[in-house]
Amino acid sequence: MALERVWKRATWVDRIRDRPFGKIVDGFCQWLLDRGYARATIRAHTQAVRHLDNYIAQRGDAAPEPLSSDLIEAFLKDRLPKRSLHRLGGKARDSTGRSIRCLSKYLRATGLLHVTSPSPPYQGILDEYLIWMRDYCHCAERTTELRSRYLIPFLKHLGSAGIAPAKLARLSPYTLEHFILDYARNAGDSTPAHVATAMRTFCHFCWNRRYISRDLAFAVPSFRRYRLSSIPNGITDEQAHKALREIDRRTVTGRRDYAIILLLYTYGVRGEQVSGLRLGDIRWAASQIQFAALKHGKAVLQPLTDEVGTGLLAYLQDGRPPSPHQEVFLTVCAPYSPLARRSLSRIARERLQNVGIHISRSGARVFRHGLATRMLAAGYRLKEIADMLGHRSIQTTAIYAKVDFRALEQVTLEWPEGEE
Repeated sequence: MALERVWKRATWVDRIRDRPFGKIVDGFCQWLLDRGYARATIRAHTQAVRHLDNYIAQRGDAAPEPLSSDLIEAFLKDRLPKRSLHRLGGKARDSTGRSIRCLSKYLRATGLLHVTSPSPPYQGILDEYLIWMRDYCHCAERTTELRSRYLIPFLKHLGSAGIAPAKLARLSPYTLEHFILDYARNAGDSTPAHVATAMRTFCHFCWNRRYISRDLAFAVPSFRRYRLSSIPNGITDEQAHKALREIDRRTVTGRRDYAIILLLYTYGVRGEQVSGLRLGDIRWAASQIQFAALKHGKAVLQPLTDEVGTGLLAYLQDGRPPSPHQEVFLTVCAPYSPLARRSLSRIARERLQNVGIHISRSGARVFRHGLATRMLAAGYRLKEIADMLGHRSIQTTAIYAKVDFRALEQVTLEWPEGEE
């Protein structure tokens, strides 16, 4: 059984099984083992279940089957802050909370948790909209995720304004304009444009489903963004090499991060292309590596350099945990799962900051901009840079022409001297 694999003393195992949650703990323990958790972590998680067991016993209730999500939330809000656990200290209380939330994931996955908390009033219409985006508009998963993130504030606004999402027929141009202008006051430069795009597609959806009598997409204000108004922020060869040198490759995290930074620097691919890289995309026999196409661009197929191959091999052989996932880069802590795009950008940003490189909006993209800038300075044509970056249109690559200072010097005019 799973408990015997974690606990050495048979008396402790019997003591755990004799408690009301004994059967649940055994399955929970096996679930954690299957996901690669360390045995010390599993012991801490199973011990934390004892606090939930005591809480239910003090309430005078029998252990319900299945457990209620309201009961677990009541324990997290009521029991942990009280002085009954004061002797454990703040860190212990935090770890107990993490253990109980981990238990909730197990119970939810196995159908042993009865979810009683009501879903938001807009959840039904949001789910229908996302299905429409995926099946009717054929949008990528990342696009639907972004639309969902930026649409939720608007749907919450409808509820707070007294307009239930189910009664979308009352939606008016004034409601749309009032919300987006009010939202734009406290948002960054690009966020209002993303929110406006999500609202336009939502209006198209409502019109397509005949929830509204006319398409109100025209009523959503536009936020003009000049495509060539900024200069790409890239890092130099010296800065990239400095970041690579300072990574401690004696650790699992260091070997993984070194391979990630090396891919970003060598090929200039997007962070999502690195996080989505699969084991089959590395063609060892042909010495090639392929990155998936993004943003309607082209797939990138490049030679696998010796340095990149060595970095990847070091991570795969002595760093990557066993996992059924086909993605190359996984988290370093259990449960081992593919590295998210945001986590990869955070890794790139932190590795640069660790060596004193601070760039506005730093992340995975600065390596991409740096490669394009270096290629342009070396005399490569825009078409060659577009092929390297996976751009389908050369107009997308044209922004890097602004950093070709040698070419710009040839077209500069002398400043006219004023007459005295």
